[in-house]
Amino acid sequence: MYKITMALPALAAALSAASPARADAPAQLPAVQVTATRIATPLLETPASVSVISGDELRARGAADLRTALAGVAGVEISPGGDSGPAGSVPAFWGLREFDAFLLVVDDVPWGGAFNPALTTLDLHNVERIEVMRGAAPVMYGATSFVGVIHVIHYPAGQSAQRATVSAGGVAGNAGNAAAAAALALPALGDWQQSLSADIERQRYADEQAKLARGHVAYRLGSDLWGGHTRFDVDIKLLRQAPQSPYPRVSTGLDPTVDTDANFNPSDARLDENRFHLAGQHVRPTALGEWGTTLALTHTSNDIIRGFVAEACEGGTRPSDSGDNACGFIQDRKVSDLYFDTHLISTLSPGLRLVWGADALLGSGEQASDIFTYSVDPKKGGNAPGSGSRPVVSSNELEDERTFLGVYGQVEWQPVERVDLFAGLRLNRTQEKRDGEAEDDNGNDVPARDTRDETRLSGTLGISWRAWQRDGDTVTLFADYRDTFKPAAIDFGPEAEAEILKPETARSYEAGVKTRWLDNRLQFDVSGFYMNMQNLVVPQEVNGTPGLTNAGTLFFKGAEAELSYRVLDALRIFGAYARHDLRFGDYERLFGSTLTQLRGNYQELAPRNTGSAGLVYAPAHGLQAAASYAYTGHRYLNKRNTSKADAFDVIDAMLGYRFHGWDLKLVGSNLTDARDPVSESELGDGQYYRMPARTLELMVGIDL
Repeated sequence: MYKITMALPALAAALSAASPARADAPAQLPAVQVTATRIATPLLETPASVSVISGDELRARGAADLRTALAGVAGVEISPGGDSGPAGSVPAFWGLREFDAFLLVVDDVPWGGAFNPALTTLDLHNVERIEVMRGAAPVMYGATSFVGVIHVIHYPAGQSAQRATVSAGGVAGNAGNAAAAAALALPALGDWQQSLSADIERQRYADEQAKLARGHVAYRLGSDLWGGHTRFDVDIKLLRQAPQSPYPRVSTGLDPTVDTDANFNPSDARLDENRFHLAGQHVRPTALGEWGTTLALTHTSNDIIRGFVAEACEGGTRPSDSGDNACGFIQDRKVSDLYFDTHLISTLSPGLRLVWGADALLGSGEQASDIFTYSVDPKKGGNAPGSGSRPVVSSNELEDERTFLGVYGQVEWQPVERVDLFAGLRLNRTQEKRDGEAEDDNGNDVPARDTRDETRLSGTLGISWRAWQRDGDTVTLFADYRDTFKPAAIDFGPEAEAEILKPETARSYEAGVKTRWLDNRLQFDVSGFYMNMQNLVVPQEVNGTPGLTNAGTLFFKGAEAELSYRVLDALRIFGAYARHDLRFGDYERLFGSTLTQLRGNYQELAPRNTGSAGLVYAPAHGLQAAASYAYTGHRYLNKRNTSKADAFDVIDAMLGYRFHGWDLKLVGSNLTDARDPVSESELGDGQYYRMPARTLELMVGIDL
């Protein structure tokens, strides 16, 4: 099942003589962003913390995943893996580490629709740039995030990274990693430009039971048509995973008696996913301004078998009643989503622009699960039976439909040369209907339905002021206010509760300084923030079974600093530091039979101090090198703050040589071999995923 032929696809036959020019060295960071405003706006005029990473730099560093790609972005931590499997990740912005608290956008489309970010299918092979915004996007994207936006932008049709790579390597004792990828511009079809990107990959881990294999192809077609520019995208990904296991917590941290790479899943565990994505976009000038319309359709199907050491299963079954100690489930899951946006960018005067439009996010998901119990070695794992050998003890089904509608407007006004004002308002209408189960007075699960409709405003207000400017050196002050909300997450786990939790709401304030020196070669930004969040959705054990509930109030405050210095055209050094303070307000929670007030406690897995530093040396020819260091401070593993995890360090590095038309690189990930807890499972109660073990990859890259 996990064998995928690891040969470079026969893409060379499609090479185009009209290939676009490419830079051998990383390009300087772009000076504009589109995520916060939908308008190409200079970073210094944007009243928000936004970082931009060029695709050329990602390729120069050998960055292959989101964690390494965003090294050096202040206050952003990416934890690999998690409940979605080895291909997934759990980002943290402003200290909050939740799989759904941020928004992932790919080429102007929310990647995951009305549900959760589709991180397992994110493609970083043919990237033009990545824009990272801290804080919510309450006007442009509505009820989708609180703490940040990651916008991955690929090359347009007819352009490409023009590169093919093959690599091999892995972890010590299980070096079975192999990959091949190619991205190229194809010959034009008349007036139509086209591009193709394809990759195939296999990964192994220190946990020998865990595996990953995937294949992916993306095709883009574009032309000047119907008075404007039209593009069509097709993206197909097939993913096969054998999941890792999270590790149980004791009073002082992770249980030291459990093997580091123990796997408690059934022997036939899998997280198989097929995702099909179609998108179209048309942009044209009109009398009212530039009019853009985007439509995207996505369908995802999942075939899941997995399990956890647990005291109770869905359906009220306790494994101990049958001499078992683990719960497993077999699940068939299907999710479809539609995204539609149409907006105008109207220039009302030389210093006044208005973005106004409407959008819709529609999502439909369903799952059918069979629950079973089994026995596994609680310290070493690896001896669990297959799911087919165990009787089904309960079954359930869940259906959920979501509709997010919005009309919005955002004005950008420059009343004087050095002052930029932004103000936006959005009217949101969210509707959700869920069919699942509820518990009757006798403790039995019965069919139930719940609905929740919300109509409310969200908005933003910001100002930036170039306080000082001389010979290209600039000091800009900015401040912003954001008010947003988000319907509670649904993870489509084995539970089938019909109850729809209250929406999460937040108000945030941010202020900072952006500086540019030495003809823009030196950039140094500092910002501070405060956010008051209500109804945060958190994991909570219910009758021994993991579930979700609304917390009370969570207060965010902190400061972040980011530095980038291009010493030479081929050499850039960078650094970042963040101090976050996330504490509960009024929040009472049952632990066993004890009601505990958590006011003043720190949010779990939110370190107070994080930092990073690194360099990229990528001349057009000769020796190349890159390295990054990341520090994560101590943090608590539980809400009562009784279980503490120590600080840890991660080092990634690349050493290579650039020849004429090709290069050779040795890429090392997590060279310190840190195996510390980085994310919490929402399916296994009181259990945490560790950092993956050290890996080494040898990579050959060829210019096409």
